[in-house]
Amino acid sequence: VSETGDRYLKAKYPKIHFHSKVCRLGSIKAGESKPSEDGTLRIVSSSNIIPLKRVELIAQALTYNDFRLEWTHFGDGELFQRIKDISHHLPSNISVNLPGRVKPEEVLNFYVVNPVDLFLNVSTTEGVPVSIMEAFSAGIPVYATNVGGTSEIVNCGNGKLLDKDITPENLADEIRSFNELLPVSKLTLRKKALETYAEKCDFYELTKQLIALFNA
Repeated sequence: VSETGDRYLKAKYPKIHFHSKVCRLGSIKAGESKPSEDGTLRIVSSSNIIPLKRVELIAQALTYNDFRLEWTHFGDGELFQRIKDISHHLPSNISVNLPGRVKPEEVLNFYVVNPVDLFLNVSTTEGVPVSIMEAFSAGIPVYATNVGGTSEIVNCGNGKLLDKDITPENLADEIRSFNELLPVSKLTLRKKALETYAEKCDFYELTKQLIALFNA
């Protein structure tokens, strides 16, 4: 599902001559999200709440932001209670929604029905995250750690690649910098997110390519 995985496989087993081709998973498109217009920055993340996903890093970063911000995280896991505990102690300008584990179509519907400004992914390792593809399908810019195959779809045109060892303070600075972007700059990021989806993440187009590969 990623060029990074393809390279790893060939480097790990150099004596085997693999006939390989990258076939990304992709995401369906339910519709497009709209940016916030009330002065509140709305951020979404989506993953299991386990150590390698570092959801706690996002929760900790929010303590350093002094503007109105709403964070929604989809998913649960062994550290779910920890995230709840941190959320209860965040300043009054921060609101947190923790729906838990939901179906993918519910996430996509959320993007269509609610304004979303930024998607965050701060994992320690990844393939090419479907959660990022889902965000792009709705035209949502993505800030994500530069790990695994994430850089194959995330760039400075549709978001930003973050240092893999980013701290809560650094992440807070990145969120603040995004919030301070001019509306026209945010709109450009949203347009590029949609373009990236069409070029690299469209489930139906990727499926056609996979079928053609097997029929070749």
